[in-house]
Amino acid sequence: MVASIAAVLVIGAVIGAVSVAGSPSGGAASVKAAAARRTTSIDGVRVPTAVSGLTVVSGTADDYFITALREQNAENMDFDDALYAGYTQPHSSVIMGTVILVALSTASDTRKTYGDDGAVETLDLAFVKKLSSYEFVATDVIGGAMVCGDLTMGGADFSTCAWIDGRELGIYLTGAGSQPSSKQVAGYAQELWTASERG
Repeated sequence: MVASIAAVLVIGAVIGAVSVAGSPSGGAASVKAAAARRTTSIDGVRVPTAVSGLTVVSGTADDYFITALREQNAENMDFDDALYAGYTQPHSSVIMGTVILVALSTASDTRKTYGDDGAVETLDLAFVKKLSSYEFVATDVIGGAMVCGDLTMGGADFSTCAWIDGRELGIYLTGAGSQPSSKQVAGYAQELWTASERG
């Protein structure tokens, strides 16, 4: 059975509401540990440093993202080696979105579902049921699929996209303070997908 993405979406949305300028209170030891074990690539999948005017958040804010996401997904073995990053625009303190990348080589349940049922069914099982509305997005990636949609949590609306191919599962979730259009979110996700697998 494919790993559930619900917890990832929830914590991604909560983290998306935090500004880069804001500093978490407490948890300094786990934030320091996150900095020590920060990983930006695994098995040919990497966190892109920039796409479409968005750049990776770095420093303490990024350590906080990584710590919170890892703790939220501690019981989901398919996310043990996931890569996490927050993105913002230059000279802005608003988190535009969060990306989570999982190399299928490290995610046995997701890899099995993908191998048995294909890309569309894997996204349908793991992701689509959490969305209030959604649309599969056309892609040229062989064996790949992408779905984008809307997610409502705690009275707030978020736009999100997920993609999968034989190499990775990726999720991009807008930050609570950002207001990109659905078309922009799909564009960011497609660029993240391409860039995350580029040599």
